[in-house]
Amino acid sequence: MGTRTLLGKALNRLASKVTPPAPSAPQPEAAPTEPAEPRPAPAAAVEPAETPIPMPVLKPEHVVGARLFADREQMISWLPVPEGAVIAEVGVARGDFSEIMLKHLQPKQFVAFDLFDMHEYPIFWGIPSEVLFEGLTHHDFYRKRFSDRSSLVTLEVGPSHEGMARYDDGTFDLIYIDAGHDYESVRRDAVVARAKLKDDGVLVFNDYIMYDHLIGTPYGIIQVVNDIVVNDGWHVVGFALQKDMFCDIAIQAAPLAADSADAGD
Repeated sequence: MGTRTLLGKALNRLASKVTPPAPSAPQPEAAPTEPAEPRPAPAAAVEPAETPIPMPVLKPEHVVGARLFADREQMISWLPVPEGAVIAEVGVARGDFSEIMLKHLQPKQFVAFDLFDMHEYPIFWGIPSEVLFEGLTHHDFYRKRFSDRSSLVTLEVGPSHEGMARYDDGTFDLIYIDAGHDYESVRRDAVVARAKLKDDGVLVFNDYIMYDHLIGTPYGIIQVVNDIVVNDGWHVVGFALQKDMFCDIAIQAAPLAADSADAGD
């Protein structure tokens, strides 16, 4: 994720373009409004690699049967995930998308992997962290938010690839990856996630884009995803648009079932 100093500078540059809202009087049950489709914390500035990262190109056979969606919530609700599944979200922020996955997928277990350290930064998404997390730590805020589902939702604190490694291979039906966005971080998460996924499980990657044009940071998601699809025989099952083109892509190793491909037609 880079040094905290560089990360802090990147966040301050972003925050300087947005006027943070003044904190309102304490409202015990009212959470601050989170901007739609919040951006993850930017990685530290990355120097150009001495050797270019390979960029395999997707071909028509890699997207046979894939579906296009207006947004990631629509795609998540359509994905071929069995009832009573085991789901993981890698990088959960405030838990807004955790809520969406819980609502649509109705899993029997949901595991939230995160460093849970966002409260340590003064401002996120142009909002003071104290307001964003209602005066709590990131971990305590998330735990409180899902306290009514504590038997369902498990929090794993620490580097995501290390946390996932503690689970048995073939545990998860779906893993949603939205943690570190630089190439090495995405690659580490993807390597471990593939081992922990069931044979017919689905990997979803957030922010399938080469470069964050809002904060000026290169990403490594496309390189990692395309390598898995082109070189390891996976295929794209879904692609979800986003207004700033921070799209989601869903991939799967097993052939897409015909009834799933036809669902919603």
